[in-house]
Amino acid sequence: MQIDSSTGYRYYSVEQLPRLNRILAYKDLGFSLEQIRGLLDDEPPLSQVRQLFQLKQAEIRDRLTEDQRRLSAWKFA
Repeated sequence: MQIDSSTGYRYYSVEQLPRLNRILAYKDLGFSLEQIRGLLDDEPPLSQVRQLFQLKQAEIRDRLTEDQRRLSAWKFA
């Protein structure tokens, strides 16, 4: 990776793009940088990755339910 000293823009090589895309996908799903690092560096078995995704899905679902509850409480008739 190269960084432009005047703009701070990062340039990635073609070989780095698959890893970068995985990082961005995990980030978009709400994983922390520490969790992403573990997923990329440790290369856990697929069953463990699936379990992490299921936990993240449940977390997002719970957050959505709570947000919907709060919005319902603020409905103006």
